[in-house]
Amino acid sequence: MKNLDNDLTKKSFIYEEFAFEILTSIECTGCTGKKEISEDMLSLPLPMSGIPEPLSLMKCLDAFFKTQSTMQTCKTCQTKTQTTFKKRISKLPNIGIFQLQRMTPFLDKNQSLVEYPEINLVLNGFSMDHSSYNLSAVCNHVGSSTKNGHYFTFAKSWVDQKWYSFNDQTILPLKNQEVISSEGYILFYEKQIKT
Repeated sequence: MKNLDNDLTKKSFIYEEFAFEILTSIECTGCTGKKEISEDMLSLPLPMSGIPEPLSLMKCLDAFFKTQSTMQTCKTCQTKTQTTFKKRISKLPNIGIFQLQRMTPFLDKNQSLVEYPEINLVLNGFSMDHSSYNLSAVCNHVGSSTKNGHYFTFAKSWVDQKWYSFNDQTILPLKNQEVISSEGYILFYEKQIKT
């Protein structure tokens, strides 16, 4: 029987616009047995801890896509060996959402500044697709933990190509340099159309 849920997901507007397709290659170092698993992710949860400062979006992406290894029993050769897991992007979305993992397991907040480009984000090292992305919005969090705080958004207008802050009922214009702050939490990037 056909999996209708999967068929509908692959054809939905949400999938087409927002889903990263992540391909994980799993390889046994003993018998070199290999398999690949595909997973759809509507946002990439990017780690911030353990990365040397100054932090950048590219360093966080490097940490997310870093090859990992563990000891486990291989289903092909039936021996306990080192197994490597390597992730890459097999399909890029039209709108890429990157969630900086600011909240720690202890419910504290990592308030370090993460530098992220406003224009020309290219995911060369993580995908064969060399599309360019421009920042279109930033969800910000002010506060010291998950137990308290306030969310507000910076978004770029499609009409005048200027940045604005949307904070409850208040809408204010921003300078470009104000868009990158230590309060940035979720970044929205729009794929640029190749001409």
